[in-house]
Amino acid sequence: MVDRKNQLVIGSALLALMLVLTASYSRSSNPIDNNPTILSTAPATITEFKPTQAQQLWLAMDEAEKNGRYDEALASNHAIQASHGNHYLINYRAGRLYSLKENHAAALEYYQKASTLALLDCINSTYITSA
Repeated sequence: MVDRKNQLVIGSALLALMLVLTASYSRSSNPIDNNPTILSTAPATITEFKPTQAQQLWLAMDEAEKNGRYDEALASNHAIQASHGNHYLINYRAGRLYSLKENHAAALEYYQKASTLALLDCINSTYITSA
């Protein structure tokens, strides 16, 4: 069972994630309007789309989680982190997967990392946009 301290950490991680998403949304409510090359570089058909390795790993992680294969999902998560660095969303997802495995100590560790990274991301984006 998760105690009060862990609930607060998990809650703060979720709040930080919401702050980052809100800041990102407010900067660009419609990314197509701000980047007209999105339309010109879009593939002509769906069959031309080739997911990157990270996208393939993320899809594999989603599928494994959906089917209760949490160790496999965590392996994909750690592979994404190894190739793309330490990002809040990757750590948040690892926390969620460990929580589903009922490994609350590991979940708490990853939620704390996610919370810290999300706050830093929010501070950095606020600093950059206000400068």
